[in-house]
Amino acid sequence: MRNFKISYLLIMLLAISCNTTEDIEFNYDNEITEQEESNTDQSAPVIDENQKEISTNLEIPVLDKQYRKDSNFILPTFNGNCPHKLDEIIKLFDYWKSEFGLNISYDVIGEPTFGTGSSLQLENCINKIIGSNLGQNIVLTGNEHIEIIVGRKFDKDNVSVENVDTKVIKYINLQTYGPISYAIHPTDQNKDLIADINGNIFLASNKETLYSVENVTVKDNGGFLSLKYLDNDNYLIGFYTFQQSIYIDLFQFSDKKVTKIKTLKEYKFPKYYKCNKSTLLLEIYRHCESEGEESTYIGHAGGGIQVHDGEIYIGLGDTNIASSVFNSMYTTRDNNLPWGTILKFEFNYNLLKLDGTGNHSESYLEEVWIKGLRNPYRFSINKNSIWIADLGTSVEDEINLVPLNENNVDLGWPYFEGEFAHQPFYNISVNSIKQKSPIFSERIGGLIGGHFLKISGKNLYVFGTLDGRLFGLEIVASGILKYQINIENLDFEDGNFLLSIEKSRNGIYLLTSNGTVARIDNS
Repeated sequence: MRNFKISYLLIMLLAISCNTTEDIEFNYDNEITEQEESNTDQSAPVIDENQKEISTNLEIPVLDKQYRKDSNFILPTFNGNCPHKLDEIIKLFDYWKSEFGLNISYDVIGEPTFGTGSSLQLENCINKIIGSNLGQNIVLTGNEHIEIIVGRKFDKDNVSVENVDTKVIKYINLQTYGPISYAIHPTDQNKDLIADINGNIFLASNKETLYSVENVTVKDNGGFLSLKYLDNDNYLIGFYTFQQSIYIDLFQFSDKKVTKIKTLKEYKFPKYYKCNKSTLLLEIYRHCESEGEESTYIGHAGGGIQVHDGEIYIGLGDTNIASSVFNSMYTTRDNNLPWGTILKFEFNYNLLKLDGTGNHSESYLEEVWIKGLRNPYRFSINKNSIWIADLGTSVEDEINLVPLNENNVDLGWPYFEGEFAHQPFYNISVNSIKQKSPIFSERIGGLIGGHFLKISGKNLYVFGTLDGRLFGLEIVASGILKYQINIENLDFEDGNFLLSIEKSRNGIYLLTSNGTVARIDNS
């Protein structure tokens, strides 16, 4: 039975195959005439003949007038329009600090602008502010530390490889197999939970089994895939498959029990029809209703969940275990279906339900945010961006980076796999499906998305593979550095598999099929 369960999980996953602070000096004249102010006031965006916002050069008097309302200091709007250069805002912050005693601090952090899509990804955002760690237009109290996010240019094809070493410093050995998800409690680490693929939920502090989810068994082609806390009230959201459906359930931890409250969402796996060879290739996604034998696919469920800044993000796969590009056309290209997407919700505490906030477009389900994915089994959120690992077929695996404030994102599957265009879609325009290029694409095999980890001072996005290989990506000015991470003290021989990379309070957890949960701390 153990081998069957692990094999099933592998099939579901594989389906075949330094912050810097800049100090800028400036001179500010408190006495400006009305005429001078009029000549300087360029707070409104300048639009060229192509209706694209172009750069403006705003001065301190204008910015101060725009963002200081009497005694209120308002954080400038940092958004996809990229209205402000870095030096403009630093001058404004420094002026507020020196003239009004506003006690704020700031760091400058670079994030890439690349690919196609919104203005956030275009050349005119390079060296301009694209976001911050705070909300839009908040009133500063004088106790904030602001991380100013600046768009940086890089060449995603410029990838160099280095080796780094790290070691596991702590083990949790569960009397189970297939630990699949780690739920960090927002405030109390004694309530941290670990879930395995059978739905057994363990208290991480003493490895005590608390609760087994009913009706979730591998023999019924099901399994538990994710469990995350929603808040300090001990609500949790869980993702599992059972029979022909995906369930998004609400749980609550209390009295040393994890209790299922209700099912928030149910998504039924689609049915396919095997078509004969006479069926037109580009017509197969129409369900082939007149031909062949009916069957239901239950692979590529997805399974990733992240809770961030009041929003819940859930990844659904294309359900296509056979890896057919044409079957994926049916599931991922039907606007009325949720497959091959990242969903976005808010949790309504009064009604105990999920409200879709995806806003991909009016023609899609309200919860759809990002589409065009094959199997977003694991993804992570870092500052203002989501990092999505998407397992390919036999061509390329990919890592996608999408700003959280960007909408109408299409990552291209099944037209594209990484940078590769699938036959017979060579003639399809990239712009026609709004495809965004991945930040990294390479044939890795058994791709599992991860989280950020500092190794020897390097802030790396760490991802792995089922067979236990670990890699790290670092964005630098010239492109991307790829690291081969050598792990000490963790054995992936004798059928032990890496099932998930989860965020810890000070690094990452590695969850493996033999019941081991290994921790690697930031260094």
